[in-house]
Formats: sequence, C-alpha cells, structure tokens
Amino acid sequence: MRFPKSAWIWTLSCLLAAAGCGDDETSPTGPSDGSDQVVLQLENFGDPSPYHYGLWAVEGSDATLIVRFRVLDGGPATLAGEPIASIEQEEALGGADRILITLESDTLGSAPSAHVFAAGAVSEGAAALTLANASALGVDLSSAAGAFLFDAPTTATATDCGRGVWWTDGAGNPGLTLPALGAAWRYEGWVVERTSGASYSTGRFAGPSGADTDGPGATGGGGAGYAFPGQDFVTAAGGVPVLDLDDGSFAVAVTLEPNPDLSAEPFFLHLLDTNAGSGNLFLTVSTLPRLPDGAHYRIWASFDDSLVSIGGFLYRDRKIVDVESLEEIAAFPIGCGPLAADGIRISVETDGGPAEPSGSFLLAGSIEDGEAALTTQDPLAFGHAYQESDLRFVLETPSTASTGDYRRGLWFFEATGGETTATLASIPEAPDGWRYQAWVQRVLAPLDTFSVGGFTNPSAPDDDGAGPFAGPDGPLPNVPGQDFVTGTALDLDNGTYGVLVSIEPEIDLDPSGVFLPLFQDIDIDAVGQGTTQGLGSLFGTLPSGTIRLEGSEIVTMAGRGNVLPRARVVFGKK
Repeated sequence: MRFPKSAWIWTLSCLLAAAGCGDDETSPTGPSDGSDQVVLQLENFGDPSPYHYGLWAVEGSDATLIVRFRVLDGGPATLAGEPIASIEQEEALGGADRILITLESDTLGSAPSAHVFAAGAVSEGAAALTLANASALGVDLSSAAGAFLFDAPTTATATDCGRGVWWTDGAGNPGLTLPALGAAWRYEGWVVERTSGASYSTGRFAGPSGADTDGPGATGGGGAGYAFPGQDFVTAAGGVPVLDLDDGSFAVAVTLEPNPDLSAEPFFLHLLDTNAGSGNLFLTVSTLPRLPDGAHYRIWASFDDSLVSIGGFLYRDRKIVDVESLEEIAAFPIGCGPLAADGIRISVETDGGPAEPSGSFLLAGSIEDGEAALTTQDPLAFGHAYQESDLRFVLETPSTASTGDYRRGLWFFEATGGETTATLASIPEAPDGWRYQAWVQRVLAPLDTFSVGGFTNPSAPDDDGAGPFAGPDGPLPNVPGQDFVTGTALDLDNGTYGVLVSIEPEIDLDPSGVFLPLFQDIDIDAVGQGTTQGLGSLFGTLPSGTIRLEGSEIVTMAGRGNVLPRARVVFGKK
C-alpha cells in the first residue's frame, strides 16, 4: 500500500509496561534503551468526536494499548489537544500479530472496544490497516454506490414528493450498493441544510434492503413508507420542521456510524453524498410584453387541478431576467414535482401578491417527454387564436344630435336596414383573468393613446359607455365604443389616428398602457359617416415559447470509496 508524502507520521517510542502508554497526560519524551520505534501513517482519518481513537497491538488474545489519540486539524494530538511526538513503554512489540485502531469512549478501558475501525496483520515489522480487514468492519466499502428517490409515500399529495428521500428506485429495488454490516456498525442517511449545516437523520440501517430503524420517521404522514431506508419530512415533529429537500438547498449523505452511537450528529465518514436537487427548467420565448413596475411573470407547473410555482421573472431586452437583480436567468431550478407535472403555465402577477396565481395566464402548454410548446391559444391560457378577419368599426357620435361631428366617435357596430349589429361578435368573451380594451392611437407626433373602453363581452356595452368626452344625447348602441366630442375633441379621420383592440390582465397596473395588441388598423380612413372599416389580426405577433425539463426524481449519489481511511504501522528496535 502506497501512502502519499502528506500522510501524518508519528514516532512513538514504546516501552510496553505498567506505566500505561494510553495515559492521556503522559508527556512526550525521546526514545530510551530497549524501546520500539513505532511509525504510524494515517490517511483520510477525521475527527471521531465524541469518541477518540485507540491504537492497539494484539498478540493472540492479548491486546496492549499503545496510545489514545484524536485527529484535529488534520494532525495527531493527545486527548488534551497536544501534538504527539513520542511515548515510552517498557516492552517491545515484536510479538504482535495484528494492529487495531478502535473508536473509544472510555479513557480508562484496558481492552479494545467492539468498534474496531481499521486493522491489519503484522508482517515483517509492519501492518497495513484497512476498514475491510476481518478484524475491523470486515466489508469492502470502496465500491459504495447508490441513488435515492424523491418521494413522500406517507402522504397522498403529489406535490409533497420533494419532502421525502428514499433509497430505492420506486420499483421495488434497493437504491444502494452497500454490503451488510455486523452488529458494531450501522449506516445512517442524512439530509443536511447547506447554508446552516443543520443535519436531519433519515434513519439507521444495516443493509440496503428493508426499512430502517424508524421507518418513515416521526415526520412522516399517515401512510406507509417504502420497504427500504428513507424518511418523509411532511409533518413537523421533535424539533424537525417540514423540509423541501428538492429545492437545491440540501445535501443528502450516507455515513458509517458506530452502533450503538453516542452522537446524534453525522460521523465524519461519508460513504455517499450529493447535493439534492431534481433538475432544471429551460424557458425560451419569442417575445413577451414588457410589464409595468410592480408586476412580473411567473411559471407554474400544473398537476391536474393544482398549481405549483417554479419562479418569477421579467422580460427585458429580449432576455428572461431575475425580478430583483435583473440578471439573465439561464435555467430555473426545479424539484421533483415539476418533473411529474402534466403542464406549464405562465401568468402575470403583482409583486408581493398572494401565493395563489392571479388567473391571468398568458401562455400554457402540455408536457410530453419533458417538453412543452407554450401558446396563447392553449385552452388554459386565452383558449382562442384571434385570427378573425371580419372585425370592423364605424365613425359615429351617437351621444350628439349633430351629424357633422361623426368623425369624433368610434364604435364597433354597423347599421343595416335600421338594425344595429355588433362587429366584434366573432371573438369570444374575454378569457378568465383577462378583459379586452379598445384604443385610439395618435400615430404621428405627438404620440398618444386614448381609451375607447374596456369590456369582456364584445357584443355588449363597455365599462364606461360613451366615455367622459361624450355628448348629452342618445340612445347609445349596446356595443363597445366612445365619443370624443367634448374636452378632448378628436378628428379621427385626419390621417393621424389608428385603432387597436388589446387584451389586458385583470390586475392591470397601467390602465393607460397597452399590454398585448390583438387587432389593429394603423390608419383610420376618411370614408364618411357610418361606413365600416376593418381591423387586421395580429396573431402572428402573439407570444409563444417552449420549456424543456432536465432532471430525474431519482438522484445518483457520488461514492467516496477513494477516500476511505487507511493506515500503516511500522515498528522496530531503536
């Protein structure tokens, strides 16, 4: 066995005698006549607190303690924290047939504990100590491998899946490749909060199959767990909160632990570990309307009738950016829930608003094979393509008796044979969470926009009737429209105005601004009173997008077989 030059080397002058080499307060001294010089090389040994290590020489059934020690700051030290140089005893070690390193809790014990951590046979004055030696654990941990499943089987709520970790593939097979341990040792699973370092046990177990010592744990729900090690964290209990383990803020580990164990904290020897996080959502969009201050877009994963938020964003300079920092977002981290989602929606939300979605869904799409095409016409967004080509308007001022000011009013109807017909009737009522808004726009400087009224039913009056600049007369048609005959009088057919119909979120934070245009006539023609003019569809400019999910509910863990502790002892006469 080859050890790097960085391995710690102790020189112990051992005169095995009643003076007791294991006395923690023995002062280091130089070697004396008749002593053995013992050189101990250590690699990958950590702090075993609350235990300490014992180094033992064994001849037949007799064990002699050479020294008790800790490993602090990467180097050897006495139990009092002093660096070790040498220790004197009265007898040589030439008769020893094996060397042990144990975990000890008793500073007065004269025999090795049952927790033999590393051992090796003496051959030609040297011993290579490993965990796999039959006198130690007796199993090979160098090929430790495994994966865990994000799931919470003790609850029926699908979106709780990120609140449990289980070492199984979910199909009745173990998730760990680990040998079965003897009575003195156990494996233990852990979830560790990466920021605070707080660790929570998922249970102790002797092998990869069968439930661990506490099953789903006190933090589980009312259902049964898997027949494998693991735990749910869906209920706060025993000082342990509900944990969202798949949000990227936790690590998951499997450690080797003494049995019984004096500590509730993880032992230093991690056999497997990984950062817990299921995957990422990648979003691309063709374009999106710029939102006013106080609003943002939010992505939702849908599970039948429930929605789970993935994250919020803004759209700036054709980039998807963070709401706070305005830095570009390459991907949205996701937990296990979205990986099992059936669809994705994007909504318009107010900053600091409720946790529930507003209902103003702009884009939506169904997930198939981890991908979704997002459109406005999806049934869970607008539910309509808005490709109509027969929308029309007229210039009329029904709020005045005069016929000479007709060019100062715009209405969505046509009169045929004394009958008034709504000319927006071919579009459906506004989808839930949205309303329509008609506008007159000055297209030459100075640019300006004037509301013609908001409405949800295209065949009914809008929200302000003939508007604040209407005349005193009537009757008014039962359709959206507006007169501009008082106050702001507008001659709409003078070549400087256009007309627009947009769709607006119900939580509109900018009533004077246009959100998403649906139909437009960029130039109102001077065609005379009562003659209809058409609006063109802007379907080709509506937003669209795609999402791609990467990740898995099953997370592979990194094995640490290449950093298992090992040691080498060489001794001989001074």
